[in-house]
Formats: sequence, structure tokens, C-alpha cells
Amino acid sequence: MLAYLFKKYNLQSAYCLQHIGMILLIFMMPAEVYCILDTIVQRTIDTFQEKKQDDLQWHVCMSKQQYVMQVSMFVKIYLASTFLKRRSLLTHVHNIHFDLTVLVDNCMRFFMSDFLPLQSVIEFTFVFMAEGVQALYRYIYAVVKLHKAHMFTLSNPKTFL
Repeated sequence: MLAYLFKKYNLQSAYCLQHIGMILLIFMMPAEVYCILDTIVQRTIDTFQEKKQDDLQWHVCMSKQQYVMQVSMFVKIYLASTFLKRRSLLTHVHNIHFDLTVLVDNCMRFFMSDFLPLQSVIEFTFVFMAEGVQALYRYIYAVVKLHKAHMFTLSNPKTFL
């Protein structure tokens, strides 16, 4: 299914399409899932061709450069939002030489499946389908807050994830 979409649209990457498809397959027939994934990809491509990025709901077929920029943007937003508050987590992460972008990258690439129970991942998938990429940012922020106490117990950057 995904291979056909990649070939049909000449995609180079689709950072969470696989995970969306897997979750939808729990509830739907493969043909229905294919139609939904096809619609998501087509809307993304149409939005970029019409140069209406402000109307973009999902951005699942970005280039590697766009993806890196999105991860970096989230980290900058997170740092800015915690600037006036206690920055103890950021200080801890810095002290053990862990790059926060690695955590954000894992959340985005694996569509939260490494950090949330299956039921929460399913709920997140439907929120993402309805609200788009903004939901991804909110959930990543929530995952960081949810695992904050555990992150303080870690002292080795290799065991951080």
C-alpha cells in the first residue's frame, strides 16, 4: 500500500504515514486505509503546488531538509516556552550532553508509539487526522512533560530514549 503511494507520487519520505496506516488498519479495510492515505498525500502535494502552506493540515511527505527544519523549529519553540519558567529539565539535558532534538525526532518519526500506550497512540492518530500537524506539537510537548520525572533519573545520554 505505502510502496504504491511512494511510486504514484514519487515520494522520497513520509515521516508518519506508515504509523497512521497501521493504526487505521485496526479499524478499517485496507482499501479504505489506502484511500485515506492517498487523500492525505494528495492534499499535502496540492497545498504546496498552490503555495498555500498556511492551509496545510498534514505535512507527511516532506523532504529531509524540511523535516530537520520542523524538528529544529519545535525545539526552538519548546526552549522559548520554558525560557521564563524553571528550566531544570533543559539544564539536566545539557549537563548530560543529550540533544533534545533526538527526543523530538523519535516522537515524530515513530508517531509517539515509543512513548505512549497503544490506546493513547490510537487517540492521538485520530486527533492528528482531525487537527493536523499542530496536534503533533502539542503531544510532543505533553510527552516531554509526562516523562519529565523519569528524564531526571537518567544520567547517560545513550539510555535517555
